[in-house]
Amino acid sequence: MSLSEVRNCAIFTTSDFLGSGILKALDDRGFHPGEYDLISCSNWESHGYAPFSRPRLTSIEFRREECLREVVRLLCNSIITPGQGHIQIAKFPAFLKIRESGFYRGDRAASRDILQE
Repeated sequence: MSLSEVRNCAIFTTSDFLGSGILKALDDRGFHPGEYDLISCSNWESHGYAPFSRPRLTSIEFRREECLREVVRLLCNSIITPGQGHIQIAKFPAFLKIRESGFYRGDRAASRDILQE
């Protein structure tokens, strides 16, 4: 996708680290929130990282510790009982923190977190 195709498009990244880089690239090229929607994962801002980025990054929050515990449990089970050959799916609750970079249609000066389940 070229930068000229960014307007009115939705972009999803797998980490806030990538998302913040994309925000900077879009800003450097004159794009503004509302011309695109950017959503990321990990929600750094709620954990004290990058709290002053502009525009603020819309991000998916999930319970990392619970997720990591389950991944370790599944990994240990696959080591203990190898050759089962089946796929296991684990589901965890996630929350969308809507901010300026994606699906936010409010006043930038009045930006606030909106928690949606």
